[in-house]
Amino acid sequence: MSIISHIALDNLKLTHSIDKTADKNAFQLHCHDDFEVYFFIDGEGYFLIEGNCYTLSPFTLLVIRPGEVHCFKSTGEKHYERYVINFDSDFLNLDEGDASLIYSPFMNREHGKNNLYKINYNSIIVNIFNDFNEISLLSLEDMTLAAKSSLEMLLTKIYLTSKQQNADVGKDSLSSELINEVLKYINENISSQLTLDIIASQFFISKYHLSRLFKKLTGVSVIDYVIRKRVFLSQQLLKGGFTSSQVCVKAGFGDYSAFYRSFKRVVGYSPIQQRTSRFK
Repeated sequence: MSIISHIALDNLKLTHSIDKTADKNAFQLHCHDDFEVYFFIDGEGYFLIEGNCYTLSPFTLLVIRPGEVHCFKSTGEKHYERYVINFDSDFLNLDEGDASLIYSPFMNREHGKNNLYKINYNSIIVNIFNDFNEISLLSLEDMTLAAKSSLEMLLTKIYLTSKQQNADVGKDSLSSELINEVLKYINENISSQLTLDIIASQFFISKYHLSRLFKKLTGVSVIDYVIRKRVFLSQQLLKGGFTSSQVCVKAGFGDYSAFYRSFKRVVGYSPIQQRTSRFK
């Protein structure tokens, strides 16, 4: 992978990169607790977000909110260029009114719906991303100031674009209404007992049919999705000051050993390390 530009600040990370040959197995389904703006410049592939599979074309932008499970899948051999911005809401420190507007394209929708925007190549949005390349060369103090200004401008432009577009680009996706309902059910009952049998019976379908369809449209099994969502909830609870034992119960894990193993497998470190980092 070739890095064109990179910005690493408190509460914001940006990378502009090119893979000369896209690795079809390099990107794994995941979720995180910050916002993401993903700007696809060139290549061939699609983006999985919850139950939707978005086909990508040059100058495609996606917005991803905390907790949305997602990943990129390459379908070609040509090079793959993109910008990825991850940021926390604390980075801009907006007042409540401005924040509710700017973050509405991320928050005021169902999981996995209305994530995608098709951007004209001469749009202001393209110019803003180009500006980030120059911002990455500034001193830390100037970089922070310029990055805040450009991010706020970018989010404002996305908000205005969302009002103009006002259509579910899921029409370009391979979504299933059934799987969307299953995802909604899982998210609303994540702290309850959730097995494949329970979920399948809730929708009066065979668990084998559910398994096949769910894996096709999300990229993971039903149980793996449930575990990833529970781990994400666990991270939020740990940050909120709950103990690991309390989190184990609140996030719906059957026992502590299952919670510990799942957390470490998904996140890469233990729940204790998560709690420790909160107090540093």
